[in-house]
Amino acid sequence: MMTKSKWVGAAVVVAIGISVWAFYPGSSAQQSSTDVQKGKKGPNVTQVVTVPVRIAAVQQTYQALGTANASEAITITSKVTGVVRSINFTEGQLVPKGHVLVELDDREAKATLASAVADEATARANFDRASQLLTSGNSPKATVQTLESTWQGAQARSEAARARLADLTIRAPFPGRLGLRRLSAGALVSAGTLITTLDDISVIKLDFSVPEVLISRIKAGAAVVAQSDAYPARPFNGFARTVDSRVDPVTRAVEVRAEIPNPDGSLQQGMLLTVTLVLEKREAAMLIPEEALVPVGEDQFIFVVENGKAAQKKIVIGERQRGSVEVREGLTREAKVIVGGLQRLRDGMTVREAQGVLPMQGS
Repeated sequence: MMTKSKWVGAAVVVAIGISVWAFYPGSSAQQSSTDVQKGKKGPNVTQVVTVPVRIAAVQQTYQALGTANASEAITITSKVTGVVRSINFTEGQLVPKGHVLVELDDREAKATLASAVADEATARANFDRASQLLTSGNSPKATVQTLESTWQGAQARSEAARARLADLTIRAPFPGRLGLRRLSAGALVSAGTLITTLDDISVIKLDFSVPEVLISRIKAGAAVVAQSDAYPARPFNGFARTVDSRVDPVTRAVEVRAEIPNPDGSLQQGMLLTVTLVLEKREAAMLIPEEALVPVGEDQFIFVVENGKAAQKKIVIGERQRGSVEVREGLTREAKVIVGGLQRLRDGMTVREAQGVLPMQGS
């Protein structure tokens, strides 16, 4: 019969034996643990999130600052000296071509014209009478020639008097909006005296500079979008009209002139605008989210799913727009691009696509 101390010793021996059996190299217990770690049920699978390639239009653009100029703009002045008789416009008024703006005192000019017209009529009558006498042989030819010259001189003086009278009425040379009035009725004006300004802003001419390296890519009619701080939420659409014939030798830039329709007159002469010039537009470009990019040095890579495995692809990117990037080379339209689970992903790893997909930004 065993004592209590002997039973305790036997239990200790049995426990040590079980422990040695469990952790002895090659034992079935350790082998089962290793099998679980290695995953006997199959290879390691990485869960990823994919998105399809998006097909959309992209634009390659150049942005610059430009100055808004009126389609036509002049300073209204007087050509002659005279006293202002009446002012026929209000400040800021829209006027048609030929609208009478200012009338100067024309009494003297009208009298001069009347005298010139009378002298012309007399000279013409004398010439006609001499011509009839010359036909009948009762007037020498020299007399007729002298009277003809006198008549022609009277005609010239009449035309000069009419021009002088016309200069006393100042008209709008083209339709547009008037500026501030700079004189009052009764004022004595001389040649060159500022009266007001006239701007045709129905179309804005927008001038801006572009580097000479882009000259070959600027085409007449190319789309232009301008924005002003005065209207932050409103784009103004137009097109490139002309490229200057000379490159600035200091800045190595060329001046481009665009036209922006401005029917409501929101844009005004002299405003500073941010202009975006469309250099190229591709209607069916391939776009992917920016988070799919894996940069390596100066190169860009992405991962796609091919036959249940991750495949690394080197790509050439193009334009970027609001969270998306254009892929110019290295990708097909049918590809499934991996955007989630990239941290530990390697080329050739088995992957399982998540049910959901990440929303494309900027769509």
